[in-house]
Amino acid sequence: MRRHRIRIDTKQPDECFWCHRVVLQRRGLNGKMVNYHKAQTNKHATESVEHQQGKQMLANYFKQKHYHVEIEQYLPQLKQRADMVLMSTQGQLTVIEYQCARISYAAVVRRTQCYQQANLHVHWILGGNYLRQLPYAFLKLSKNGL
Repeated sequence: MRRHRIRIDTKQPDECFWCHRVVLQRRGLNGKMVNYHKAQTNKHATESVEHQQGKQMLANYFKQKHYHVEIEQYLPQLKQRADMVLMSTQGQLTVIEYQCARISYAAVVRRTQCYQQANLHVHWILGGNYLRQLPYAFLKLSKNGL
């Protein structure tokens, strides 16, 4: 996240200890060397174009609402990657899971409980296949999934 300070992993010096993203160096405006996160340009191969575009549209929306947005943020304490993490101006974190593909009931419950145990608010937003089948957005859990 933008507000955490980069902490370089001594075992892997080109990696941020906190979020595991690649860390690079450059000379800052004051002439001192500064560390920064490499921009994320690669996407997971398993994500559809529709999923990637949907996350980007959501990110743009939340940025307009003055949230700091991180897409595909790794949460080391949970050992999982959230589709999107929002930070409000008050510093409150919210996880957004943008779900296009079918997912099992057990997977939704497990991920939701994991976020809640870490005191993170989580919201599931349906897209992709769900939008074609539902007349309006809602989340219904059954043993067959969402």
